[in-house]
Amino acid sequence: MTPLARLPDGADLLHERGWIIAVLPASTMLYEAHFGLTDLPFRNTPDPRYVCWLPQYEQALAMVEYAIEERETVLLTGDIGVGKTTVIRAALQQVEAATARVVVLVYPRMTPYQLLAQLATALEVPPARSRYVLMNQLAERLVDLWQEGCRVALVLDEAHLLPSKAVFDEIRFLSNLQLDTANLLGIVLVGQPEVETTLRRRAYAAFRQRISMHLRLRPLQPEEVTTYIRHRWEQAGGTWPGPFRPDALEAIAALSQGYPRVINHLAHLALMEAFAQDRPAIDADLVRSVRSALVL
Repeated sequence: MTPLARLPDGADLLHERGWIIAVLPASTMLYEAHFGLTDLPFRNTPDPRYVCWLPQYEQALAMVEYAIEERETVLLTGDIGVGKTTVIRAALQQVEAATARVVVLVYPRMTPYQLLAQLATALEVPPARSRYVLMNQLAERLVDLWQEGCRVALVLDEAHLLPSKAVFDEIRFLSNLQLDTANLLGIVLVGQPEVETTLRRRAYAAFRQRISMHLRLRPLQPEEVTTYIRHRWEQAGGTWPGPFRPDALEAIAALSQGYPRVINHLAHLALMEAFAQDRPAIDADLVRSVRSALVL
């Protein structure tokens, strides 16, 4: 990355453990004003406002909403940084709290009983030492919520880290909680493609049969990268084409390999560097110059 030619007014140098760190005043640390923005467009946080509803994300959203609405079991997979968590957050934002209870478990390394206990706690079911008692209490609570017209769903993030077949079996037992005319619990498993490998094993055949839909999110195509960057830029108050020249967009698409998280990193670093150099535009050379700041 090209170093700053000079320190901005009000900046100080801090010597710490052999490092020389530039401490910038708050007004110089971000680039919104420089590019006419009202927000930072490329934060790597799952903010539903910045979801670019490309076809695959619309399909993923529809699948998750279907699982919640119809209390079905679905599987959403994709590599790290492809946008799974963002889709889930967007789906949850659209769920009406008055008519749905969605329990999200983000740390899946648990025993079967711990899984039941966490779900029970979230649904205000009294604790029980016996798995049998706890499962019966959960079933009764789910029936009560169904009678109240409340949909209930369990979202298991990082499902590729589920530690054993016993946990998958417990999830399958939960999916079997049904009335004659309706399921009682929707289940959304979200994970990296390794979970697909696990579920293809013969021992998991019964669990596979419970999955009504599966979608794997893929990296973006080059033309989708441009659409994605434009959407986020305009959401942050910018006017298109903004500072990104066509060759810069091509460079971001190539270097990121279409992964939204990496796209965000590259675009953010390029904007920071353009701001530091007081440049109005970003070209491919500048994008390539900031790539070294990424840990890929």
